[in-house]
Amino acid sequence: MVIAMPSIGKDLNMPESRYQWIITSYSLTFGCFLLLWGKVGDIYGKRLVFLLGGLWVAATSVATAFSPNEIAFDILRALSGLGAAANVPAAIGILGTSIPPGQVKSYAFAIYSAGAPLGAVCGTLLVCWSSQR
Repeated sequence: MVIAMPSIGKDLNMPESRYQWIITSYSLTFGCFLLLWGKVGDIYGKRLVFLLGGLWVAATSVATAFSPNEIAFDILRALSGLGAAANVPAAIGILGTSIPPGQVKSYAFAIYSAGAPLGAVCGTLLVCWSSQR
C-alpha cells in the first residue's frame, strides 16, 4: 500500500496529510482484534474462524476496490483488518495443533512467518515494475 498510496490518494481526491489512514485503518483494527479473534477461535473452532476471516477479507477487499470516496475506502480497509485479525491466530493455532512436534513443525512455522515479508517484497517489486511500463 505504501507505493500505491499516492495514486490511490489522487484518485480519491485525498489531501496528502490523510494518506497514512490508508495503512493505519487496516493496521489499527488488525492489532486491536487479534486477541479477541484468538479467543473466538478457541471457543468456536479455529477452522471456522479461519474460513470466515478469509471470506471477510476477500469480500471487503473487493468492496474496497469500488470505494467512491476516502471515508468509504478507509472504513473498508479497517473492516478488512478485522478479517485478517481472525485469520492469523486461527492459522497459527491450526499449525500448532495439527502438526506433531519436530522439524516439520519448525519448517511450517518458519514458512508461515516468511509469508508476510516475502509478500511485501514481491508486492513492492510488482508495483514498481508495473509503474515503469
